[in-house]
Formats: sequence, C-alpha cells, structure tokens
Amino acid sequence: MPYLNIPESTLTSPLASQVGTLQGKYIPKIQSSSDRVRDLFNKGRVRSEKINRAKQEISNLKSFLESYNNRISKIQEVSPELLQASNQLSSIISTLKTLPIPGISLTAGATTTFSDTLNLIKEYSTQLQEDAFKIQTITQSGVESTNIIIQAQELISRADVAVELSESIDLIINLLSPEELTTIDSLIKNIITGTSEESLEASTKLKNIIEEKDSSIKFKSSLQEKVETSDDVVRTTIQAPNGESFTLLIKEVPSEFSLAPLRQAVAVDRNNVIRFSTESSFASDPSVLLQELKFNIINKLQ
Repeated sequence: MPYLNIPESTLTSPLASQVGTLQGKYIPKIQSSSDRVRDLFNKGRVRSEKINRAKQEISNLKSFLESYNNRISKIQEVSPELLQASNQLSSIISTLKTLPIPGISLTAGATTTFSDTLNLIKEYSTQLQEDAFKIQTITQSGVESTNIIIQAQELISRADVAVELSESIDLIINLLSPEELTTIDSLIKNIITGTSEESLEASTKLKNIIEEKDSSIKFKSSLQEKVETSDDVVRTTIQAPNGESFTLLIKEVPSEFSLAPLRQAVAVDRNNVIRFSTESSFASDPSVLLQELKFNIINKLQ
C-alpha cells in the first residue's frame, strides 16, 4: 500500500472555539479599560486627587491583559509540543533510512511493509506540523485584536511613567510657573498619545525639568525603544520552543545610498520590545526575512 491515509485531525476546531470565546470575553474589556486610562491624561498630568483612581484603572487594565494572555498561553503551549513531536518523528525516519534494510526507500512506488511504515510515520509527522502551524494562526487573534493587545501593553508602560511623573510634579508644584505647568501637561499628553520616539523624548524632557527643580527625586519607571505598528505593516505571530510568543514585523529601513527600500524583520515580545531582528536587506519578498527570523528565534530559544 504505497499511499496511506491517516484519520483527519480534530484538534484545531475546539481550540479555535476556545480562542474565539476568550476574544469575545476579554478584547472588549481591554479596549474599554484602555480608553478609560487614556481619558485620565487627556488634559495632561493626573492631579493629586485622581492619582489613586489612575493607578486603579491601570491595575484593572493589567489584570484584563494578564488574564487574557495567561489563557491564550495555555493554548499556545500546545503548538511547540506538536512541533517537537513532529521533529522527533522526522528524526526517527532519518535514522531508520540509514539502516541497511532492503526496501527502505520512500520514493513513489515503494510497496514493502517497512517503507509503508516509514510513510505512515512521515504522514503523522506532517499532520502534527500542520496542526502546530494552524494553532499558531488561531492564537494570532487577527489583526484588529492583535493591535488592541499590543496597544494596551504599550499604554500600560506609558501610563506607569506618566503617573510617576505626575506624582513627582506634585512634590515640586510650588516651584513651577503656570507656563512650565502648561509645558508639562503637553509633555504628559505626548507620553500617552505620541509615537514611541515622541513618547520617549517627552519622558526624558519631563524628567530633566523635574530633576532641575529637585535633584533628589528618583524615577522607577522608564520607556524603552519600541517598534511602531500600523495596519499596513506585514506581521505574523509565532511561539518559540520555550513558550515565549513574538509578533514578527517587517520594517522599512531608510538608506541614503539607495533608492530601493531596505527591509528588516523584527520580533517584538508581549511588552512590544524588540528582542530579535535580521540584518537589513533588499529582499522584495517579506516572507524570506520572516522565515529567516523564525529560524533564528527557534534556534536560540530551544
């Protein structure tokens, strides 16, 4: 029997249903909570009487995100396990093919019992791999939901900084002129609503203003370089063998030496921080860079 059929997998359907239920339950909560946090800073710094409310709203958003991510992670953990099993079966095939047993060839038309056994193992290996990739796709949540999660994670980092800076402003409020307070409110709004670069710049400027007034004030929260995301960015999501999840993005890299666009693939973690990247390339097909980055992540996080 040169061609073998194994039972169709029924694994992905119930997992897809679970992911859909989680999205329906948590994504609206995360979106509403994010809106409430942003509203706290629509006039700039949080006044002293609203600091505790701001901290509670940020804590609520963190709680929604943690609950969602923990539940999605349980489903995502299935994928690397399936990939590992698929790789083990492939290794078994490779080992058996080296043995001096007649009829071991897997070429079309091989009909010996041993070849049939190898073909069956190969089909199961392929099915496990396909299920693993389907689960990765299912847990990507779709572009809209993925954006909401990434933006909420970014908002938490910014809001933590903005609240700490607002508290610091209260300590030196008597040393500040109305003009300086106006500037401070504008900087706080930039921390929350600006691009990553603008947010980081505003945070640095505001810390400098505070330290000039009182050098004894120390800061715990800080912003890191993050990657900008938008709907027109090529993206995908993977889970590394160690269980960590990454969003893979293609960025265009400015080049003063060429009119052709340079591209780079980057991997950002749940905090939207760049963890891995490829070298800049003139490759016109983004999938080439994404595959290279996936390979690097899998190798480094075995």
